[in-house]
Amino acid sequence: ADGARAYLADVPNAELHLLDTGHFALATHAAEIAELIAGFHAAHAATATATADS
Repeated sequence: ADGARAYLADVPNAELHLLDTGHFALATHAAEIAELIAGFHAAHAATATATADS
């Protein structure tokens, strides 16, 4: 987790979600992961579009 946290300082707009999963996270937590991805995309796609239109 510490290595993952380092990205927060280096990558603007990065989000870190530590999930309590095993090696097959997508097999066991697909809906939760999909929600996180969709939310991130919705938030940042709107920002990217607004920036591109400026």
